[in-house]
Amino acid sequence: MPFHALRTIPTLSKAVSSRATPNFILMKHLTKQPLNAKLQQDFVNTIIQEQVDVKDKLPSSSVFHLPLKGTEELPFHISRSQFGSLPIYLDYKNGRTKTLTVIRKVKGDVAKLQEDIAKITGEEVVLRAGNILEVKGNHSRILRLYLRAAGF
Repeated sequence: MPFHALRTIPTLSKAVSSRATPNFILMKHLTKQPLNAKLQQDFVNTIIQEQVDVKDKLPSSSVFHLPLKGTEELPFHISRSQFGSLPIYLDYKNGRTKTLTVIRKVKGDVAKLQEDIAKITGEEVVLRAGNILEVKGNHSRILRLYLRAAGF
């Protein structure tokens, strides 16, 4: 229901103000009682719980993969992002005609990782400022497999 349609509901005409959001008005209309902080909190908690329950029922292939083994013996380390994915990205240059694979969050012996990636991809690996590695071409899939097998 669009926001302007809510203004035509007679019981809500007093509730509609410049500060009232469409979700607030719709929730007030559905509950048919004055809203307070406790009711809003309960509503939000039930929505969040329903979303969590749906995620628990998803197959494991739709969830990010955990590291396969420890990486203590390796001379370099790659930190995962805050959502648990590997920091491997694609960058497009020159009007999307040139593709670069970018690896971020690299710590330790970057030269050793640079050699390994060059062997795997067969391309030259460039080290940028901030320990960011760039490889010409789209090698994100093979690099993700390699880093997962290495334990990241």
